Amino acid sequence: MKLDLASINYINAFERLTGAKVKDCIIENGKLTFIIDTTNISKAIGKGGSNIKKAESILKKEVVVVGFNEDVTYFVSNLLYPVKAEDIKLENKIVTVTVKDSFSKGKIFGRNKENLNKILNIVKRYFDIEEIKVN
Repeated sequence: MKLDLASINYINAFERLTGAKVKDCIIENGKLTFIIDTTNISKAIGKGGSNIKKAESILKKEVVVVGFNEDVTYFVSNLLYPVKAEDIKLENKIVTVTVKDSFSKGKIFGRNKENLNKILNIVKRYFDIEEIKVN
């Protein structure tokens, strides 16, 4: 995984603002997604989301914080938030997500599978995964 200069600058700024150690930063469509160890997640968010709001105002971009986990199923679950998956399984480099209704499925896919592709690209940065299927 390689970081470009813009990502490094955003990581440094976010770490200075929040005091939380950032693992990665993904810049996409004017949105910053910070990957943070789950032990630092509350520090990154701040009381009532205060650190997120402060970061958005200073960085002038929408900020999303995701907790990293060494277990791919938990990490995918964190990336899917606020959608609740009934079950997440990993078999033969394919992650299968089971949701209870079509509304949740639609939220995961997004328009033209944008959300699903974004989640897959983030997961591929850390794990040897080929595909994410949603049932």
